Amino acid sequence: MDEEIKKIYKEAFCQFLNKNIDISSFDKKIEESNLYFGTSNDILCNINSKYFSLLNKFYFSKLSEEDLVTLRNKKEIDDEVLELVERTYKECLKKEGVSGVMYNPPLPKHYVDNGSLVLEFVYGKNTKKFSDDEYIEIYRQQKNFIDNMIKEIKKEVAEKLGINCEVFISKRVRTNV
Repeated sequence: MDEEIKKIYKEAFCQFLNKNIDISSFDKKIEESNLYFGTSNDILCNINSKYFSLLNKFYFSKLSEEDLVTLRNKKEIDDEVLELVERTYKECLKKEGVSGVMYNPPLPKHYVDNGSLVLEFVYGKNTKKFSDDEYIEIYRQQKNFIDNMIKEIKKEVAEKLGINCEVFISKRVRTNV
């Protein structure tokens, strides 16, 4: 498959996602939580977030030849490409012949239903020093906050896009100190 087709489709899907799911509102909640989430520069796709990446692979076998020609002929994302993505994303998120897809690293928690939107919540090590007791309390609060936020995201994706959503959590050492 032509890399340019993959690139333009993914970029257009990110725009479609930004239009339909306000991921940046979750960034704002994270920052307002005062729970010392550091940021990471490991974000892989422009979905208007300092904390979330799109992990999905797209499968183009169900695109029509006409859709493939449209994507091949486009150098920029326009209304025609966005309409194509909106019409086809549910099929392009599905891998043929399987009920689920495994993401790296291959762990049971990284096995998701076929056709799901897959995001990664990436945050960095905070830079504030805590006592052991404070650290444990902050960790508990962060975990509770993340669990509730992920429930909100899954609900919003189901309501607005009509698909399942899985959110992986990755804590990485800050690289943008």
